[in-house]
Amino acid sequence: MTAQMPDRILIDGSYETLKFWGWPFPPEVDLPDGWHFGGGTTATQRGYSSTWEASGGRLYLRDFGGTLVHWGSGQQRMIKKEDLLPGSGPTFAHWVSSIFKVALGERVGYSHSGYGYHYDRYRILDIQAGVIVRDEIKLNDIISDEQKNMYRSTGGPW
Repeated sequence: MTAQMPDRILIDGSYETLKFWGWPFPPEVDLPDGWHFGGGTTATQRGYSSTWEASGGRLYLRDFGGTLVHWGSGQQRMIKKEDLLPGSGPTFAHWVSSIFKVALGERVGYSHSGYGYHYDRYRILDIQAGVIVRDEIKLNDIISDEQKNMYRSTGGPW
C-alpha cells in the first residue's frame, strides 16, 4: 500500500504531521444514504484528510476535505467540514477520545506496511472527550539506530 497522506495538526503555532487514522466526526454525523468516502488517489485510500488544532488544552477540528462516492453509480463529489458540521472555523472535538502522535524532528525511516514515514520523536497527546489530558514527547525507540542511520544515508527504506 502507498504511504498515506497524513492528517495535520496546528500546535504551538506550527503545522505538523499527525499520525491518526480515526473517524474525524462525531457519531451523530451520518453520510447521505448510498455514499461512502473513497480515495481519489492511492495516497488517500480512506478518502479524506483532516486538519486539527491543539489550543488551550483542547482539540479542535479545523478543516476537512474528502471525496464521497456513491455505491451504485460511482458518482463522486467533494465534501468539506461545513457540509457535515454547522458553522465555520474550528469545531471543539468533544467526540474524540484517542491518542494522537504528532511527528517531530527528522524523518528516520519509512515502512511500506506501516503506510508511511517514521520520525525521530513524537509528541503524544492523550485526548479524552476533546480535552488534552496528557502531552509528552517520546523518542522513537521502535526503529533501531542502525536502521535510522541507514535511512539517513540512503533516503530510502531499509
